[in-house]
Amino acid sequence: MSQPLYQSQLRILLSQPLNKLLRLEVAFCEIQDPVMPFISGLTSLSALNLMCNRVTDEGCEKLQHLTNLTQLTLSMNPLVTDKTLESLTGLTNLTALNLNFCKLVTSNGIAKLSKSLGPSLKQLDMIGCDRALTDVKTRPLILLAEDSKIQARMISMVLNRYNFDVEVATDGEMALEMFQTSPKYDLILMDVVMPVMDGISCVKQIREYENLHGLKRTPIIIQTADPRESQRTICLEAGCDEFMSKPLDKTCISLAKELMEERSKIIAKSKRESGSGSSGNDNNNISTARTSTGNTTNTNTNTNQNTNKTNDTKSSKTTSNGISNKPSTT
Repeated sequence: MSQPLYQSQLRILLSQPLNKLLRLEVAFCEIQDPVMPFISGLTSLSALNLMCNRVTDEGCEKLQHLTNLTQLTLSMNPLVTDKTLESLTGLTNLTALNLNFCKLVTSNGIAKLSKSLGPSLKQLDMIGCDRALTDVKTRPLILLAEDSKIQARMISMVLNRYNFDVEVATDGEMALEMFQTSPKYDLILMDVVMPVMDGISCVKQIREYENLHGLKRTPIIIQTADPRESQRTICLEAGCDEFMSKPLDKTCISLAKELMEERSKIIAKSKRESGSGSSGNDNNNISTARTSTGNTTNTNTNTNQNTNKTNDTKSSKTTSNGISNKPSTT
């Protein structure tokens, strides 16, 4: 592994005739602002990697002279802010920009840059831009049920990297208690084989708790080392939304986002219907097992009798209290 270059060494190197240099990789080189004028003089550069250095907005301002850049990496530069993004608006050839873990960058700065560069910017990486995420929305919260400490730590790190918050339960019983105490989770990632209570039993009890208390359905992805179709069927019948084989990959992230987006749409629709004066029966259609079909039938029959008593008596032969003598067909 090469040692980081000192500022004086970089100045000597960059002062050489490098006018035709197309690509420069100076990641982890402890670069600071005094070196940036030398880098900005390499106007033929099409790719520049400045990952994990100590440049500030003042130093990054010099990047506006590199008009031939198509790829720029500024990830893990903790001093970079929106002012740097303003300096990049003139780089109209830029197609890929990496801002991962530039924690002072905000969504406002990213939006202005994206608008300035337009469709030419094909790839924008912003994992770990905490200030930007806070401006947009609250981080989604995932309940991870995993008995292996190593696996739990690895999965949590991946989810954190993709801007999810994670709370960990070490067995099914603990996961159930956490959910019942505060059913605030946007998604549950459940292991199958765990001590005390297995994942399938936990999923069944979570679904029962949701139905009993009229809660919206929380998406559950179950993970297992057994990829057989029979195991998949068992998991889905227990109430899981998706089944994934270990080890988990980026597909899990995409799937989690899709399930949470669907849940958000259902909740938003429910709120709109409630706000427009939807009847209680409409709400019952959204959350299952709230009332029995018999009670619904009785309510409808009573209503019909009160509004048109004569017709109801002839057609359905109801008693004086409005409940039909005929056996329910539902």
